Amino acid sequence: MFKSIQRVCPAPPALFHRLFNELNASLNPIVLPSPFTDTIFALSSAPGRAAIAILRLSGTQADTALQNLLPPGRPLPPPRTAQLATLRHPTTSDPLDRALCLRFPAPRSATGEDVVELHVHGGPAVVRSVAGALATLPNVRPADPGEFTKRAFQLGRLDLTEVEGLADLLAADTEAQRVQALAAAGGAARRQCESWRTALIKCLAHVEAVIDFGEDDEIVDEVATAVIPIVSALQKELQSHLAAAAGGEVVREGIRVVLLGAPNAGKSSLLNTLAGRDAAIVAAVPGTTRDLLEVVLDLGGYKVVVVDGAGVREASDPVEVEGVRRSRAAAESAHIVVSMREPDGQFITENKNNEIDWKVGSGGGGGDLNEKAPGPQVLHVLNKIDLADSNTTAMANNGSVLCISCHTGHGLSALTAHLSEKVKEIIYNNSIIGASSEDGGDGGLKSKNPAVIPLLNRARHRHHVSQCVAALERYQIAPLQLEVAAEELRAAATALGRVVGVIDTESVLDSIFSEFCIGK
Repeated sequence: MFKSIQRVCPAPPALFHRLFNELNASLNPIVLPSPFTDTIFALSSAPGRAAIAILRLSGTQADTALQNLLPPGRPLPPPRTAQLATLRHPTTSDPLDRALCLRFPAPRSATGEDVVELHVHGGPAVVRSVAGALATLPNVRPADPGEFTKRAFQLGRLDLTEVEGLADLLAADTEAQRVQALAAAGGAARRQCESWRTALIKCLAHVEAVIDFGEDDEIVDEVATAVIPIVSALQKELQSHLAAAAGGEVVREGIRVVLLGAPNAGKSSLLNTLAGRDAAIVAAVPGTTRDLLEVVLDLGGYKVVVVDGAGVREASDPVEVEGVRRSRAAAESAHIVVSMREPDGQFITENKNNEIDWKVGSGGGGGDLNEKAPGPQVLHVLNKIDLADSNTTAMANNGSVLCISCHTGHGLSALTAHLSEKVKEIIYNNSIIGASSEDGGDGGLKSKNPAVIPLLNRARHRHHVSQCVAALERYQIAPLQLEVAAEELRAAATALGRVVGVIDTESVLDSIFSEFCIGK
């Protein structure tokens, strides 16, 4: 497509490439505090007693700091070669520990600076003594939370999506979170955004060339028209990624599953069964649960937040009334509702204010187990099936209701399987391919699930990509007004630049790096 533009564009190739490079540079005005005047250190391994603890240093004085800890006359170890050495206090020469020492000279290091790692014995006293010795050295100080990663970003070793992916990887509790975070940390989102930005800047370079050198109205029209299909295709691709972005955020934050039913329907018993522990009080007295109780589970590799609340009924006690209100509100905002009843009860259908309208026949019939409706996905569950008579069991076994017994364990595996399928459907429905196995960015997801990794998995990503889409839409409204069109293309490229952090404010960066612990 770009070749067809070049055929009608009067600018020679050398001019086009110069414009492209100038535009690319002008849209990457990263201005951040650099260079760093001090060297930082911190414990990079988990605190507490362990076999090994790792102290990391980064900065121009990292090698000097290591030299000060080594015995006099002992040379520094060669780069990327572990050597065993006795560390000594720089002022008293008292021995501190026997440690493995490694050096990673700039720029081929984790931060882009000179980096030193000290692998010492993991006792708290050893770590304190070595850290205390480092703190006595000039221009060497303890690191702030996330400062190693922040330096890596500021020196170009990581982009902002890779930083966020690293933060998510450190916080990952489930397999889906690990896979998604690994793709981001490996640069999947960066590569995609760079591809989009490059296409936009190429279009912008051609438009700028016509503005500067095009005198023939026919050429102007042809170039403007030739750019439209590229912009339109890019807009559609961005919109498809935006459509899949919600699934990525749900992977990070978790699917919310609310247990809803009348008092004594067995909601708290089911919560305890799913959690594998006594998370909720279970009693025969109706109304035992008053407030919302949340338990985080790993269900089939996905983060699931199960919420138990007050049983839904007409109540006079103000505390219980508030509990019922909170249960209804939680159900309305949930991804999945497990609507429960016991054999002689009925499912919650709707209250007097029509706040809930997920209907199943009053005796447990009607409706499809997998029926899609506005609002939450709903699973209808008949609990205490071991106490039900044959008529109730036959009515429930029509395929619209899951029969379980928290007491005997009957049907719990089927319920878990249905929940897992609902979770996958919510996360990956209408998803698009985000990371390619060819570049190793999928973290092994494709071998486990044909669904794919949404690349835009944060609200910040969606905001900037939405701005880009809006600019591309405005471009297509008046493509022949080249000066205006060029500004829209520039705005679109700038918005994409904010996703990866080439253009951003210090407040945004501070918010992101605050998620990290000290030593990372």
